[in-house]
Amino acid sequence: MKTNAWGAVGVIVAVWIGGCAHVQEPSREPSREDTAMSAGAPAALDGAALAESKECMSCHSVEVDKIGPGFRNVARRFADLNNGRELLVNVIRTGTDSATAFWHWGSIKMPSDASRAPVNEAEANALVDYIFSLK
Repeated sequence: MKTNAWGAVGVIVAVWIGGCAHVQEPSREPSREDTAMSAGAPAALDGAALAESKECMSCHSVEVDKIGPGFRNVARRFADLNNGRELLVNVIRTGTDSATAFWHWGSIKMPSDASRAPVNEAEANALVDYIFSLK
C-alpha cells in the first residue's frame, strides 16, 4: 500500500487550522486613538463632503499627489507641527499664490481665494480636521 505524502501534509494542515480557529485575540481596552477616530468619524465624513463641495478634489486626492498634494501626505507633513493647523487653515483660506503664504508644495501654487470657491474660517478648520484624520 502506497502512502501519499501530500495526504499526510493535508491532515497536519487541517489539524493546525482547526486548532487555530479556537484561538482568540486577547482583548484590549480602546486606545485614545481608537476613541478619537470613532468620535471624529462624522467630522471626517463632513470634511470629505466639504472638500467635494469646495472643489478641493479637482486638484487633490486622498491618497496620491495630483495637481496638488494628496491629503494623506499633507497630514503626514503637518499634523505633528506645533503650528501645522494654523498654516493649513491659512493656506486653505488664501491659497499659496498669495502674499500671506510663505511656502507652497510642488511647482504649481494653490490659487488664491479670489479665483476659487471661498472658504471661511470654520470650513477651513473642518477641512484641516478631515485632512488630519487621514494621517
